[in-house]
Amino acid sequence: MAEKLKAANGGTCAFIDIYFPKEKADFFLEQLRPCWEAVVAEPECISFEVFRTDDNPEYVNFRFVECWAASIEWLMNVQLQKEYYKPYLAVTEPLFVKPREVKVFTCEPDWVVAKPSYFKPS
Repeated sequence: MAEKLKAANGGTCAFIDIYFPKEKADFFLEQLRPCWEAVVAEPECISFEVFRTDDNPEYVNFRFVECWAASIEWLMNVQLQKEYYKPYLAVTEPLFVKPREVKVFTCEPDWVVAKPSYFKPS
């Protein structure tokens, strides 16, 4: 059985759905890259995964799963106020097909497991 890692403590995870025109999906990812790199460089950022589904003929649904070693209050009042979000949002938000959907949850640390085999060295 692969080694499992347990969460050291609680945290916060944000699940964000963004709906973007299919023909602009690559553009969206290009615009996201600098912001994503700045976010994952933050010491409180545990992980930031980007997923997509193309099951709708009109748009791509991107889902961000961001996990933070911080409270919801810190995420809202400190992290989301960072300047590096502004250029990304200015270019991408006008193209959203429908409003962004956000759900933020507090982690149950006894219910988190990460298998090292899921990750590869960067």
